[in-house]
Amino acid sequence: MFLHLPKCAGTSLHALLSNFFKPDEICPHRGDVITTVNAETLRRYKFFSGHFTKFGVDAIPGPKRVITVLRDPYQRILSLYYFWRSHRPDVIERDNLKGPRAARELGLLDFLKSNRPEVVANINNTLTRSLLGPIHLSQSAGYRLRNVNYAVETAMLNLQRFNFVAFADTMDEDVPLLLSILGFPSVDEIPRLNTFDKLKDAAGLEAVEREEITPEINAALESIITLDRPFFARAQRMRHTLRCPYPN
Repeated sequence: MFLHLPKCAGTSLHALLSNFFKPDEICPHRGDVITTVNAETLRRYKFFSGHFTKFGVDAIPGPKRVITVLRDPYQRILSLYYFWRSHRPDVIERDNLKGPRAARELGLLDFLKSNRPEVVANINNTLTRSLLGPIHLSQSAGYRLRNVNYAVETAMLNLQRFNFVAFADTMDEDVPLLLSILGFPSVDEIPRLNTFDKLKDAAGLEAVEREEITPEINAALESIITLDRPFFARAQRMRHTLRCPYPN
């Protein structure tokens, strides 16, 4: 099971791992809607990959190996903003893309300070909240202000149950090791998907200018990664040490 956190190089890893499974072995459910699917139906599949949270991970019955990719939270948010902002207006309207619409309508500072649900859910300590478990996502943004240490500790305890954690900036080292651990053959090249150059035509993207990171923008960024900053630092120290089987 691959827990794919947005803008953490997950699309490339999903494409690579999908090659090792037959189409009917890959679960079509790519998010926490999987928690509503009958357990016997889920047992048919061998590969699960999507924007899950811990709730989605725990919904998969039986023994499983769970992996994820993490990225520096500061860089992840900037990547998400400019990826969303690069969507052409006609594509946004055609597909009713709420996140990209917000990024097109708002400058970076206003985007970071936005209370729009589609923005908050994707930038406000997203790494940590995805792994919190019993604290519901809709409540955790306010919760972070009451007990940061407990939230980070809870997310770390849940992460320690994963079998492997890779990092976006060390994929060239991490992926070969992951394939070896999973018993899959090595590959000559790791695919680099979901980059602007490869997506601009198919996904209806266009080049956008990047803003200068002012002290105010920097402060706004840091204010929405108060959980993710210490969580990511602790996760990095555990790189290549997370090996225990995920409990049934």
